[in-house]
Amino acid sequence: MAYAHVKDGEVTLSGRLPKTWTKKDGTTVSGFHLLPEEDIKEEGWLPLIEDKPEFDPDTHYLRFSSYEIREDKVIRLYEVIEQPVEELAPYTPSIEDLAKENQLLKAQNKALSEKADFHEDVLTELIITVHS
Repeated sequence: MAYAHVKDGEVTLSGRLPKTWTKKDGTTVSGFHLLPEEDIKEEGWLPLIEDKPEFDPDTHYLRFSSYEIREDKVIRLYEVIEQPVEELAPYTPSIEDLAKENQLLKAQNKALSEKADFHEDVLTELIITVHS
C-alpha cells in the first residue's frame, strides 16, 4: 500500500512507508513500516489513494493535478489532457525517389533469388551425399 507523509498541510513524501523514520520527538525508529496504523498516522503518514479518471489512451493522457488531504487518507488527483494532434504533410515521392527505391528493390530481389538458388544447390548436394 502507498502512503503520503503530510506536514503542515502539504504532502512531503509519497510511496512505501520507510523502514527507518525519525519521529516528531526526535527518536529514530527501525521497522517503522511495521508499526501499528495509529502510530504511523501520528507521524503524519496517511494511506495514499490514486483517483485516476477513465480516459482513452489513444487520444488523451493523465497528468498529476493535486493532492486532496483528508483526515484519514490522501487522494492523488489527476486531470485528463488531450494529446496534441500532429498534422503531417502528405508524402509525395519524386520520380527520382521512386527510381532509387525501384533500383534498391530490384537489387534486394536479385540477392534473395541468388540466396534461394544457393540453398537449393546445398540441399541437392546433401540429398545426393546422403543417398550415395
